Amino acid sequence: MSLLLGAGVLALAAFIVSAAPGRAAPLTEAERRGRAIYLKGQGAPARPISALVGAAGTEIPASAVPCAGCHGYDGRGREEGGVAAPDITWDELTKPYGHQHPTGRRHPPYTGETLARTILHGLDPAGGRLAAVMPRYRMAPEDLADLVAYLRVLGRDDEAGVTASTVRLGTILPASGVPGALGRAVEGAVRAYLEEVNASGGVYGRRLEVVVEDPARAPRLLESGDVFALVAPLFAGDEARLASLVERHEVPAVGPLTAFPRPGSPPGRYVFYVLPGVAEQARALVRFGADRLPKARLTVVYLDRPWLREVVEAVEAECRAVGWPPPVRAGYQGALDPPAAVEALRAQAPDAAVFLGAGEEARALLEQAWRTGWNLRIWLP
Repeated sequence: MSLLLGAGVLALAAFIVSAAPGRAAPLTEAERRGRAIYLKGQGAPARPISALVGAAGTEIPASAVPCAGCHGYDGRGREEGGVAAPDITWDELTKPYGHQHPTGRRHPPYTGETLARTILHGLDPAGGRLAAVMPRYRMAPEDLADLVAYLRVLGRDDEAGVTASTVRLGTILPASGVPGALGRAVEGAVRAYLEEVNASGGVYGRRLEVVVEDPARAPRLLESGDVFALVAPLFAGDEARLASLVERHEVPAVGPLTAFPRPGSPPGRYVFYVLPGVAEQARALVRFGADRLPKARLTVVYLDRPWLREVVEAVEAECRAVGWPPPVRAGYQGALDPPAAVEALRAQAPDAAVFLGAGEEARALLEQAWRTGWNLRIWLP
C-alpha cells in the first residue's frame, strides 16, 4: 500500500509545493469567490455570468470560456487555438512603465478600475480595443469585484493545506462497526508511510501531516480549506458522493483502495483511482474464465446491497459479452447461512460461483462444500 500512496500523494504534493510560492495569508471570502469565477466562469447560482465572443458579440455561458481556459491556472498565459494569451498576474499588469504589445499597441499600467473595464468591455487602460478573441463578460458588480480581488493575488495564492513548513493531507475513514477495523488499519498505514517520508526530509523540506475524519464529517473537512488532498479515503458504497464533494471543493483525492470507482464521463479532474474497483475485477474474472471454460454456468452469491448489485450487473454484462448464459443471482440478507447456501448451490449445479461478501463468509462456504464432498469453485473479485 505504501507504494500506491507514494505514487499518488508525493506526485501531487511535489507539484504544488514546487510550483506555488505561496502567500502570507489564505484567500479571503471575496478572493475565493473570484477564484471560482476565474477557473470556472461561475458566480452565485442566482447571478449567472455570460460572455460575448467574437466580433459579432455572440452571447454564451461564461463557463464555456473561463479566464483560466486561455490564461492558465496560474495566470501566466498559454497558447490556445493558435493565439498566445498574455500573462495577467498582478505584478505583470501593474508594471509602472506600462505595456507595449507585439502589435505595437501601447498602454499604461492597469489599475483595479481599468482592469474591470477590460473585463466588461474589452478595452485596455488607454481605451484601445483588445483582440476579438478576448471575451467581454457580463456579470453583476459584486462578481466583478470578487474577480478583480482574485486577480490581484493570482499566481501567488496559497494552495489549501500548504504552508512554508508543512503539507496537510486528509483522509476519510469509518471509525465504527466492521468497516472501522479496516479504517484503523488504513490510518495506521498512512501514518506510517508519512513518518517514513518525513524521516527522509519530507517533500521539498515540508513535513507531511494527515487529518482523519469519519464519512459523516467529510463535508466539514473539505469546506475547511485546510487540506491539500485526500489520500486513501474509504467511502464504500458512497463513492459518488465523495466524487461530488471533492469536485465541488476542488480537493484532489487519491483512492488506492476504492472498491467502487466513479470516474464519471468525462472523468473528473480531482479524483484519481490507482486500482480497478470490484466491478472491473469481476469482469476480469469472467474474461479469465471464458479462456478456460466454454459456456460456463455461473451463480453470483452476494450480500444484497445496492453497491454490490452493480457488481452483479457487471458480471451479467460480461457473461453476455463472452457468450455465456446469464448467471443465477443468489442474494442474501444479513449473515450468510453456509449449509443453506451450499444446498441451494448444489441444486443449481454451477460451474463456478462468484462470491461478493465478507472473506470469512467465503471461507465458511468453501468449508461447508468440502464437508459435503463437493469441490466448489469460487471466484473472488
